Amino acid sequence: MLSLYLPLALDRFMTAAPAAIRPARRAARACLVPLIASLACLGLPHAAHASADGTQREFATGASPQPVAGNAEPAAKGTVARLLINPYGQVDGLWLSDGTIVRCSPRLGQRLAEAVHPGDEVSVSGEVHAPDTVSAQVVRNETRGGTIAEPAGHRPGRDDGQYPPAFVPPPQVQPLEPLQVQGRIEAVLRDRRREANGVILSDGSIVRFPPYTMPFVVHPGQPFAAAGNGTRNQFGVAVDATRVGRSLRRLQPLYAGMY
Repeated sequence: MLSLYLPLALDRFMTAAPAAIRPARRAARACLVPLIASLACLGLPHAAHASADGTQREFATGASPQPVAGNAEPAAKGTVARLLINPYGQVDGLWLSDGTIVRCSPRLGQRLAEAVHPGDEVSVSGEVHAPDTVSAQVVRNETRGGTIAEPAGHRPGRDDGQYPPAFVPPPQVQPLEPLQVQGRIEAVLRDRRREANGVILSDGSIVRFPPYTMPFVVHPGQPFAAAGNGTRNQFGVAVDATRVGRSLRRLQPLYAGMY
């Protein structure tokens, strides 16, 4: 490319130069063009080699999206019991029949809602940040086939079949409504720091709350009730709690004493 464009650039420069110095410019051109072409030929393989090395460094540091296919052992495998939603009605995880909670972003959840159904066998690659909780990066449907990967970190314009599309439309958000739920805790949801930030109740309701805001410790089997705002859709009920307690008759503000 250098040997193609540099002579053209020099010709334009000579055309714009004063007539008195054009002979000197022609002599310089006669010497420089072969030299530049030789350097270009020598430099291009080196540049390609440096580019290849740079790509390898990006993958080694994790700056580039991770490939879907790989030989790594899945972080979790099992049968999907149900899809989990956040208080806005967006799918943001899976609950496997062995009790494993698979967490994901709403963008990945939007694609999970279309590709994964209760009863499907799945394998999940990602980060294990609690004994029974996995933050998913890649989910493979072993029953129906197909693999979906987390869109976050994908370089725009690259889609070679192993990576998610460059752009995924934002998930639809449902309007919130006042809701109350109660039941016994079937599972405790945790964040990356392993702090409780939600529960799944025996009636299937999901209650979310920020870490460190609960007035009591939550654990499976415990009676639990909550009031707040949330949504109800085909995947279930999810509430962003503002009041919690052992029953609906004994609720207390979630943020009491924090300010």
